[in-house]
Amino acid sequence: MSSLSRRIGVVGPLVLVAIGVAAYWGTLDAPFIFDDTNAIVDNPNIRELLPLSRSLSAPDQATVAGRPVAALSLALNYAVSGLEPWSYHLVNIGIHILAGLLIFGIVRRTLAGLAAKAGEAPGHPGRAGPPGSLFALAVAAIWLVHPLQTEVVTYVSTRTESLMALFFLLSLYALIRCGDSRRPLAWALACIAASALAMATKEVAVALPVVLLAYDAVFLSDGPAAGLRRRPALWAGLAATWLILLALVAGGARSETVGIAFADLTPLDYARTQVEVIWHYLRLSLWPHPLVLDYFDWPIARQGSPSLWLAAAVLVAAGLGSLWLVWRRRWLGFIGVWFFAILAPTSSVVPIVSEVAAERRMYLPLAAVVVVVASAVWWSSRRLAPGRRRAILAAAAVAACVVLGSLTMARNRLYGTEVGIWQDTIKHRPGNARALENLAVVHVRRGEIERAAELFRRAIEAAPGFADALEGLGGSLIDLGRRDEGIARLQQALAINPAAYHALENLGLIALDEGRFGEALEMLGRCAVLKPGDPLTRLNLAKAHLVAGDLQKALAELEAAVRLAPDNALAQARLALVLAANGRTKEANEHGRRALDLAPGDAEVLRTVEQAAAQASPVARPDSPEATLVAAVALNREGKTAEAKQALDDLVARTTDNAVLVSLAQRCSMGLDRATAVGLMRAAVGARPSEPELYLGLGRVLAASQSDAEALAAYRTALRLRPQWTDAANNLALLMATAADPAIRNPEEALRIAREVVAGSAAPHPLLLSTLGVALASTGDRGQADVVLRQAIAAATIGNEREMAARLERTRTLIAGGWPPAPGGAPRQDIP
Repeated sequence: MSSLSRRIGVVGPLVLVAIGVAAYWGTLDAPFIFDDTNAIVDNPNIRELLPLSRSLSAPDQATVAGRPVAALSLALNYAVSGLEPWSYHLVNIGIHILAGLLIFGIVRRTLAGLAAKAGEAPGHPGRAGPPGSLFALAVAAIWLVHPLQTEVVTYVSTRTESLMALFFLLSLYALIRCGDSRRPLAWALACIAASALAMATKEVAVALPVVLLAYDAVFLSDGPAAGLRRRPALWAGLAATWLILLALVAGGARSETVGIAFADLTPLDYARTQVEVIWHYLRLSLWPHPLVLDYFDWPIARQGSPSLWLAAAVLVAAGLGSLWLVWRRRWLGFIGVWFFAILAPTSSVVPIVSEVAAERRMYLPLAAVVVVVASAVWWSSRRLAPGRRRAILAAAAVAACVVLGSLTMARNRLYGTEVGIWQDTIKHRPGNARALENLAVVHVRRGEIERAAELFRRAIEAAPGFADALEGLGGSLIDLGRRDEGIARLQQALAINPAAYHALENLGLIALDEGRFGEALEMLGRCAVLKPGDPLTRLNLAKAHLVAGDLQKALAELEAAVRLAPDNALAQARLALVLAANGRTKEANEHGRRALDLAPGDAEVLRTVEQAAAQASPVARPDSPEATLVAAVALNREGKTAEAKQALDDLVARTTDNAVLVSLAQRCSMGLDRATAVGLMRAAVGARPSEPELYLGLGRVLAASQSDAEALAAYRTALRLRPQWTDAANNLALLMATAADPAIRNPEEALRIAREVVAGSAAPHPLLLSTLGVALASTGDRGQADVVLRQAIAAATIGNEREMAARLERTRTLIAGGWPPAPGGAPRQDIP
């Protein structure tokens, strides 16, 4: 081996590591996007490493379902950094660099073998080959920094591609070492083991034994038959690894998106479409612009055309020519087999309805393109300047790495925010409904509901039957106070896709809020079937069971939620509350402490834990206030209204503390039954008609039940009994500003009262400012309303009341979207 080859053999790996780190180091903070949600964020199986049967699996239809090695790698990342993305990106970068190092080793050893067979000096492999180590370094470096690879490296869940590729390359490297090592058996076992890991990582690995046989036929043996005869045990072992893949595919982990039985995308349609897709991949390999994260709108080739048949004929000829060249033991034949065999599982006749095209599928095939281009440069340099061919190759490789590396870093900056990468996708494919829908979801999470609704509408215009966008629009319209229109959109989404999870969730919660308990339980139960591992689904179903009066089923769902997400503070707090209601005081206290440890500053968690603590001691007694209230709820639902009223009267008679009665009614209104809550407060004011606190409590539960006229009377009675009472005046102003009944709505009076309340407070509470803002909006002065709400948010933030600040921000968003609506329109929406 020449001194240059030896130096490159030492320095080359260091160079590859350096350029790989330089190209991707800035991605460590890039957020999770797209399928990262189902693969990581919403995947309960990665939360614990043990048992392995769990961490090696994933929910059906998830990106890593049926791909146990990839699933386990994500579980290991979660053990290190939870849902912080840095460790996931670090592993992705490491996998990519290791793959680049293997490509360097494979090309270098292949060319050294060719040189040895030609009987020439090592590192100078004959008339058909370039100088080994320099050429290998150029190929590996260009492949490593090519911007077409960014989707695989920077988009975390596409690790399935790079991790499979790593084992694919490792298996090929081990095959090469079988021929030149003193321990061929060890390398043969490594080759089979790497193949098994590749099969258990992604289905594209099905091509691995075919590619290895082509390599053996061209570079190691005298044709395919000779290769099979030379190492029969190795090939038997490699063939056996197909059984792993067969077992995983038989499980139907992604049967909803991959298969041959889709009526709207036949294998022939898919094959015709892939002709254009493959040519698109080749163009991006040579000129990587524009790169696109998602090709949801790629047109399906339902019919052929002369240009399409010509393009298909060229590809078929290239594929058949590659097989013929392999038979003739020509290196270009292996390059062709590498390209077509690796693309075949995703780019031939088996439809993948979720993604007709995806740039990540070129991750390994790109190496073939780079080898061909680098060979062309070397061949041209031999013709034009034979004495400077190494210098020309080196200069071309450095220039390519600088240009491609700069493009890669620029592309990675787009991945730095979800908004950035989706806006870029829409810029290049403005009719991509899925990109529009994903960008809308980002705006929903940021509280920008109007902007989200606009994007959802654009997505529906681009794809009228797109259920995801319909359910997103429905939820946004409800948030904006346009309840009826939102419900209609949700129902439309559900009609198109009965498994539209978010439509079911929203409609189920609406049914629960309106007292249609059977319908709510049915819909939220379907949600639990669709997402059995989602803790939020379990929380919603627990709430439905609680409202329906079934404490035992609510308890079971909350225990499941805590088991799925032990770090969910709200789940812990609600479990504590239900445990307390069931008399399990010790367990309730344990879960309450856990909730406070997880979220010490969360107001809702604190309130729930306090309620649990209040119930913990008395609930064991059958005559406790809580037990009596639950019994009254049950009697009401059984139609025994007289018995329920008597139970409430007895409860009032036994409970001398008005604050306890008000607290019971409010909790009952939020969790068990609003009608019983109203009944309790009616019984209370009937027994103690001179207590203003009870009238305020009655007004609040009446307002929550949309009984605006009675709520108005209750608030006014409270103010008559206690003039200038801030709490009662604030509730009265809010009701007058938001009531749907024109007889109750009085924006001017609401504004007058709200201004008096704020003026009478030395340091107005954020909620008082919020009511003033709502009153201003009700009069039509939305600009000033926004100013006041900003002041309220600032006051809550300064007071470290983060949850209140978030609620006020939501109110501000609603007002910007037109809330409160005109009187007589949609039902009044409670202030968030």
